[in-house]
Amino acid sequence: MKAILTTIFYCLIALSGMAHAQDKTAGQACAEDQILLATGTPDASYSKVAKDIIASCPMVCEYQKTSGGYDNTLLLVNNEVDAGLVPIDVAEFMKRSDPGVGKLLSLASLNWHAMHIIVASNGLVVTKGKTGNFGIGKTQEERTTIKTLRDLKGRKVAAWASGVISSRMVDERLKLGLDIVEFENKEEALAAVRDGNVFALIAMGAKPLSWVSELDRNSFTLANVDPVDAQALGQPYFASKLTYQKLGVIGLNTIAAKNEIFVRNYTGKREQQLVAFRECLRANLTEIKERRGAHASWNEVDNIDDLSWPRYEGKGSVKPVPVVDNTPKRGK
Repeated sequence: MKAILTTIFYCLIALSGMAHAQDKTAGQACAEDQILLATGTPDASYSKVAKDIIASCPMVCEYQKTSGGYDNTLLLVNNEVDAGLVPIDVAEFMKRSDPGVGKLLSLASLNWHAMHIIVASNGLVVTKGKTGNFGIGKTQEERTTIKTLRDLKGRKVAAWASGVISSRMVDERLKLGLDIVEFENKEEALAAVRDGNVFALIAMGAKPLSWVSELDRNSFTLANVDPVDAQALGQPYFASKLTYQKLGVIGLNTIAAKNEIFVRNYTGKREQQLVAFRECLRANLTEIKERRGAHASWNEVDNIDDLSWPRYEGKGSVKPVPVVDNTPKRGK
């Protein structure tokens, strides 16, 4: 009987959110009794995943004035949103310098945040000095082709948003000596690759990334991450694979880390709404995964309670994450 009453309670909260659901794309603000979820720009995987969630759990309203996981973490720490999609590697890196990040909690486990190493398909021409004595001869040039992450050792690479943090963490662990150049957006970063100003763009996101799917294979391709390096990186990273038909890439080795929905440790009214949101997500997970047009990364989500970060329990209670192997059972 108690279980039935609890379910009814959560359903009433969900219906309340539905009654006040607003169409953000039409310029209307989110209602106060909705959960403001920080995602990413409209063309980002985070935004697409959020729309899949909202279709089943309308007590959630999307906040898009963010470039992704790094911004979402700061928005949560500064109490500007109620929840946010955050990659575990980014959270771990930020926790070192910001104690507020360590106080955040995980509401649910979602898809994977995969590394995409985008390089020029024809390589990059590198000047190697001049022939002859005293450097007065003909300029020597060599075309360098990047095939793997290791080929970038000591090289200049582009990144933006959360990709900057992930690149730093990977560089630190593998001691690659990357020269990471931060860009404002993917358009500028891609232009740097195309113009030969950097050797690669390291981008992170839930696969498939729509903008990567649209790249011209005559200009760009993807480099791999050796499984040996994936294993050497350790948690929160694990081996994954990429497939982009237009680029002629099928089952390319890479790495990924989990995305989770982070929240603050709410104990008031927002607590009931967040717990109801989690119950709604759990109850509708199969429907979301099987809905036509849902983002393909939902195939990576089997259990929203399989967390890599301390869990948000509600009622002021926080239980630590059990020490388990978080490596996904399916390699995609």
